[in-house]
Amino acid sequence: MTRGKVPLAPEPVENGQSWVAVAALTALCLAVIVTTLALSLAAGRLYAFATGLSSLAVAGTVVLIAALMGLVLRYASRMPKRGAIVVRALMPFLAICSFTLAYGAYSTSPPYIIESLAITASVADLLGTTGHAEAHIQSRVLHNSLSLIEWGPLGATGDIKNVEFNALGLKLDSGVRTENGQEFAFIKLGDGVKRGQRLNLLLDFDIVNSKSEDIVYWTHDVSFPTENLQIGLVVPSERPCKGVRAESQPIAGGEIRFEVPPFLTDRGTRVTWAKANPDNGRRYTVLCNW
Repeated sequence: MTRGKVPLAPEPVENGQSWVAVAALTALCLAVIVTTLALSLAAGRLYAFATGLSSLAVAGTVVLIAALMGLVLRYASRMPKRGAIVVRALMPFLAICSFTLAYGAYSTSPPYIIESLAITASVADLLGTTGHAEAHIQSRVLHNSLSLIEWGPLGATGDIKNVEFNALGLKLDSGVRTENGQEFAFIKLGDGVKRGQRLNLLLDFDIVNSKSEDIVYWTHDVSFPTENLQIGLVVPSERPCKGVRAESQPIAGGEIRFEVPPFLTDRGTRVTWAKANPDNGRRYTVLCNW
């Protein structure tokens, strides 16, 4: 006959639950809390970009957050008294954190997005020393506090002259400022522009004293969320393009990636390239060898 110690039963806690059950409920509450905070971040970001179906997504996310907070309270009622008190005391703090995260995600979103950007650079002479550039920009305002839209720095291989930046259909102050030798075009929006409003902007300028090269190209840095980007080149009929290509690389520098080739039409005088949802932080270049 052998002797041994009698195994001890797990010590019960309040409501007759084992420590394993309490630990599981606690872990579940923590998981729900983390999910709630993550959804709050998503709701803030969605609200900034909300239009149509995304507005329904924001509403659904808010309802889900409320449901999850209710779930936390329900699980708390099954926990020991002390744990339930702690969880209930944390609920106002959770609500404040959720609102703070949502507002932070909204306030740090870009002030506007570019729904469509179409740039056309035209060469005026056979040597490529003069030309004209224009950009048609359709943007959507994301913040009521947006008071200024600035475009730049303006760049070209020559000197930039006669810069104009206007909001079509609106009488707004605009101009050009210089900082560290670089030019920036701007439009003052005032108090009349509201969140969700669309602005049709037109930027154009002349280019003179450009260095004559065997290529014509235009480069655009995507520094704001852009849904559609189009870059076009127009050259004289006496000197059409012999070949075209499009490429991109990170703005900060890095490996060059070849993009889908542009279209070459009008007997080699017009180059057209387009891309949906170009990568933010990337530099796109369209080139014509002539």
